[in-house]
Amino acid sequence: MSKTWWTSRFCCDLTDEEINAKTAVDVPPLPDLRTLPVEVAKSILDPALQKLFVPSVQTRKILRELQALCRCYSAERYPSEVAFLRNIYANDAEHASYDPSIRVTCLTGLPGVGKSAVILAFGRLFGTQKIDVGRHGTFELRSTWRMTVKSGSGMRQLVAHLFRHPGSLGPKTIQFGAIQRELCAQGVASIHADELQFLTQGEGNALPAKLLNSLARLGPPLVYVANFSLLHRLNSRPQEEKQRLLAKPLFMNPDAPESNDWIEFLRALFRATPSFADLTPDKVGRRLWSYTFGIRRLVVILLTEAYVAMRVRDAYRVTERDIDTAYGAPGYAASRCDVEILLADLTDSHRRKDLKCPLPRESSARVHGGNVVKYPATEEHQRRLAEAAVIASMTPEERQRADIDEPPGSKKPRFPARPRATTEDLLEGATALLIGAKPILDTPS
Repeated sequence: MSKTWWTSRFCCDLTDEEINAKTAVDVPPLPDLRTLPVEVAKSILDPALQKLFVPSVQTRKILRELQALCRCYSAERYPSEVAFLRNIYANDAEHASYDPSIRVTCLTGLPGVGKSAVILAFGRLFGTQKIDVGRHGTFELRSTWRMTVKSGSGMRQLVAHLFRHPGSLGPKTIQFGAIQRELCAQGVASIHADELQFLTQGEGNALPAKLLNSLARLGPPLVYVANFSLLHRLNSRPQEEKQRLLAKPLFMNPDAPESNDWIEFLRALFRATPSFADLTPDKVGRRLWSYTFGIRRLVVILLTEAYVAMRVRDAYRVTERDIDTAYGAPGYAASRCDVEILLADLTDSHRRKDLKCPLPRESSARVHGGNVVKYPATEEHQRRLAEAAVIASMTPEERQRADIDEPPGSKKPRFPARPRATTEDLLEGATALLIGAKPILDTPS
């Protein structure tokens, strides 16, 4: 494979350390959250923790897969400077005759595992590069076009802002050939489409399939991010479309509770604020995993709720008890339901298509060396059931000696007792009864 300006960007064999250095994102510095109202502190802490990106074994593998796609396409589409210029000045008919040879790639996984974060990391790993092409001028090469699909978005809304001179575009539809020429002028080697599940509401599958087929025809390899709910919709399309859109899936799974990737992710989170200083992966790693199924977005939500629980009890450090409280908090109720379904492998019986992948997958242990969770995670579910049974069999004194709280949500709500009626209340009620009026009983405030 000959090297040109266009292929040399992707020919480097990056080490794990180089990928980590270019893609990792730390939590931005936070103000002193203790000086702020708890609601304001929560609103600052949550988005700050969401920005964290800690590369893992599987994310590095996915990034290298995406790099290989770009490398192969660049060698085919831009083998020389002459070919690059020919593509820029080609007419619509010439571009229409180009038949992409690289299959569409689907990056899929449970909601919140970090699929979109990997796409953003690829942009940091392979940024822009300027080259001089003689009298034709200077061109800025971009590794990828990233499109975030919004509800009702068409092709123009997706690509107009990616043009070098978007202000020169008219209000009408952009011609397909014009998009292809712009892609070639920027040396784009892949197209990444995200948030496709919001393209239509309900069970409709025609619109996302039509858009994906159109993006695939543009030329650069298409990589689209899809939750399982979208895969179920695409899986009901005709066979020829399924072969085009679902033949090359890349699966992204939650981290395994014993993996180094999970431990490093937690350590990075605990460094974000002094309120997490007493937390360590050894102390709370397994508990956090069992409360989140190893889904990174849910870990952020749970720790944010734990911070709120800490502030409510007027403390300065988040503890395991705060994490337990957060797991039973209303703000985590929807996520808690999903986690318990995943742990018990009840996705079929509950008809939760958003939690069940319709495509067959390889053994995660073989592909990622045990760094991601195995499906189904019934062992964890059985462990939690056994632990709950032991706690339920203890007396209150035994629980107190073992420093064990009641399981989240196990305590029945207790209502305040009705105040004892006074002589005046009884006389007032008797008088109301005699005159036929309905007595009004005071309720405790």
